[in-house]
Amino acid sequence: MSAIRTIENLTVPAPGVWQIDRSHSDLRITARHLMLARVRGTFEDLAGTINVAENPLESTVEIEAKAASVTTGTTDRDNHLRSADFLDAEQYPLVTFKSTELAPAGDDWRVTGDLTMVGRTRPVSVDLKLEVSADTLRAEGSFVVKQTDFGIKPYSKALGLVKVKDEVRFELRVVAVAVPAGR
Repeated sequence: MSAIRTIENLTVPAPGVWQIDRSHSDLRITARHLMLARVRGTFEDLAGTINVAENPLESTVEIEAKAASVTTGTTDRDNHLRSADFLDAEQYPLVTFKSTELAPAGDDWRVTGDLTMVGRTRPVSVDLKLEVSADTLRAEGSFVVKQTDFGIKPYSKALGLVKVKDEVRFELRVVAVAVPAGR
């Protein structure tokens, strides 16, 4: 059976379970620090499953990243991001996304779902560019959230001033491989 189908002029993978390949996937974040510089980070520990249904609009996506795996290249900043001031990784070890809807968006797809961070869940939509080959699915997309929607205050307690812009951009690059039937 071919792993590629065309439905309503969109290429979609064959029905089945697709597992995110951790070594070829990442979830990146970008925020403005001191309102000037961009700080970029990556969640190093990312996992997830894509369940492709016969009717692709009924497919589901679940992704999780370990909050303690966020890295920016600066140890003090990484520890601060993991602290109760931001991700509170000790109390809320996972950042998760669970899809609630999948729909065509021009030549691409829009996935809407629930993003959960620091114990709060908010809806987000991601426009995904999708590429499908015989045994690999690639998807890329981005979305922006406000930290305050998740109870995160983008200011320095010590200085009493805004140090990080409220908006944070998430960029998702996923490579998933088909899980053989019966596994």
